[in-house]
Amino acid sequence: MSRGKCAGCDYVGPDGKARDHIMSCPGFAEAYRERGQSIGTVEQVYEEWVREGRPRARAEAHARSVAVTDARRSAMADRFRTKDILED
Repeated sequence: MSRGKCAGCDYVGPDGKARDHIMSCPGFAEAYRERGQSIGTVEQVYEEWVREGRPRARAEAHARSVAVTDARRSAMADRFRTKDILED
């Protein structure tokens, strides 16, 4: 079974469902107005996304996760930092 992706949003699914989805997707309608038939089929959009977009999306999600973890660790370190009572 082949996979497909909407060119206007993040919908990914079986190619038949992806074709059904693009008929009512406002994001796809906007992309079609901008790029016309150069968008390609849902299968072509999926293959391009697998080659280029998916690794980039995973890297961005990982960077966000690392930033959240760093912020939590910093907050925890501030919360449990010992204070010198003679310093004040």
